[in-house]
Amino acid sequence: MRHHGRTVTTVSVAALAVPMAAGVALGWLVAGTNLAPKGVPEGWAFPLYLAVALSITAMPVLASIIRDRGLSGTVPGTVATAAAALTDVVGWLLLAGVIALAGPGGRSPAVLLGLLACYLLTMVAVARPVLRRTSAIPGVLRDGPLIAVAMLSGWATNSLGLHAVFGAFLAGLLMPRNADGTPDRELVSWADRTGSLLLPVFFVTTGFSVDIGGLGPADALLLPALLVVAVATKLGGCALAARLGGSTWRQSAIVGALMNTRRLTELIALNVGKAAGLLDDRWYALLVVVAVATTAMTGPLLTWFQQDGQDGPGQRATRPARTTASGSRAASRPT
Repeated sequence: MRHHGRTVTTVSVAALAVPMAAGVALGWLVAGTNLAPKGVPEGWAFPLYLAVALSITAMPVLASIIRDRGLSGTVPGTVATAAAALTDVVGWLLLAGVIALAGPGGRSPAVLLGLLACYLLTMVAVARPVLRRTSAIPGVLRDGPLIAVAMLSGWATNSLGLHAVFGAFLAGLLMPRNADGTPDRELVSWADRTGSLLLPVFFVTTGFSVDIGGLGPADALLLPALLVVAVATKLGGCALAARLGGSTWRQSAIVGALMNTRRLTELIALNVGKAAGLLDDRWYALLVVVAVATTAMTGPLLTWFQQDGQDGPGQRATRPARTTASGSRAASRPT
């Protein structure tokens, strides 16, 4: 981050601003036509939600791809990881704001903001100290209070008209940590075990909710348009921003391909939007296909962008010196 702050900043801004601008424009274009989602209130709600949905990057999937591709510690890997982390935080806040203001519930914005402030104050002033104290007591089941707080927090945000995932996310942020800021492995292990069991169920239920057969002839044109907009704004916008930040064209292309990864985080956001009444079955199916397709193309794109070098672009500047057959040391050469 110290060496690539300028590039990370430009990529983060582009990763949010460009897809969001395109999402708002596309949402307003389809409003009032037969392509608009059925049953969604007219106005700015759907365009704003579509803007946030198109700007999302799947941080966990991106990190896994970077590790598997050997891009950890490289310029593209560092820039993409940092930019995705920043955009993830802003994206979740924007999504929560859109759901809170446009979702069901019948409350005025002032009442909703007041209730939300009370909830946040309770979590910080009450739940956080309780978690810290109970986790420090020897012989106490340390997982129990955390599970209870996570469940209650999810219930609270769901009651406020948000989604339970926001409450669970905040509970994770308030979880007691070690002195160096890392999560307590004993406390987080229950979440890892539960996640490994329930994550496949989430994908199965998401797949059952997608009705490809319900798409009509007009959707045959809308789906490619959505794919083009999603890829051009995310991959193209981030690649151009990385180039403006000082990266080479090949490094910039890799950054763009990585930032175009959407899968898990996008699917969660789509389920949140559908539960809030901001998507109908057609648009839900279309955006799920876009999320899967943009993630599936990441691997082939990275292979294409990396094919000119053995180590791939953005690797360390030099190879270690090697010993030749004659015993002499070969000079390091740039990669």
